[in-house]
Amino acid sequence: MRNDYCMRLSLFRGTTHGELRAFMGKVAYRFAKKLVVKWKRARGKEEEAANYAGSPARDGPTERQIESARRELESAMPMADWRKLQLISDNPFSSTGPPGHSKASCAESRAMAKRTIRQWRLELIRKYGDRI
Repeated sequence: MRNDYCMRLSLFRGTTHGELRAFMGKVAYRFAKKLVVKWKRARGKEEEAANYAGSPARDGPTERQIESARRELESAMPMADWRKLQLISDNPFSSTGPPGHSKASCAESRAMAKRTIRQWRLELIRKYGDRI
């Protein structure tokens, strides 16, 4: 109501507290009703946009297939290569891993030089890229 410099309140012509309460209830009801209509309109536009866009193409591997391939690759790696993969990976704490693998590897990977990370990625791709 303050946004309109109390315009709505200036429309009030009653004299009692009960009349003011009824007036304010009506103002609140109209406000809430307009807000709900606004939300419905926005939801309708979102649904229309979602229907127009359609669902995304999902012709790639599933998360389960990717995780399975990763576990298979990690099982074939020597420990030194596995450690490099864990340090440069986007998911350094995968569900697999040898005992004693800890959250310290995350801090180590942040402290590593970008050049080292690039070099290890290229090395691992050369060694294991055809297995994936």
